[in-house]
Amino acid sequence: MKPLPHAKYFEGILQLRNADDAILNEIYEQVAREGRAVITREKRISGGVDLYFSNQHYLQSFSQKLRRKYPALVKTNEKLVTVSKRTGKDLYRITVFFKILPFNIGDTIEYQGENYYVQTMGKTVTLKAVKSGIKRHMLVEQLLLRHMRAQQSPSR
Repeated sequence: MKPLPHAKYFEGILQLRNADDAILNEIYEQVAREGRAVITREKRISGGVDLYFSNQHYLQSFSQKLRRKYPALVKTNEKLVTVSKRTGKDLYRITVFFKILPFNIGDTIEYQGENYYVQTMGKTVTLKAVKSGIKRHMLVEQLLLRHMRAQQSPSR
């Protein structure tokens, strides 16, 4: 790995949400073990932490590894920062939003007053009704939003 231009240099941000300290420690250990990037800064915010990575290509591949290990909502954005004076190429910084979900494959969740098994997860989630066996497909974001609303509404 080449030396960093300065101590706060970064090419990408991993916005980690709903993760506990064990997951955060695992991330630090894996990044140090692989040695392809450095976490240059950690910024704690309400609901999570932002980790600043020195290598955006590593961050992209690392976020995919995390996605395979933990059920999560993942969104990646890039922002044009500057144009290289040497090569004339556009230089980007990336932001990976990684929100760990409160449910996983095999869990039973309540949706619209009925219990469902979570069968598959990707960009969409496949739910199968426990009683009727009817399958539903929906985007992870929609299910997460509805799940959070159901958690916040007062019990009757």
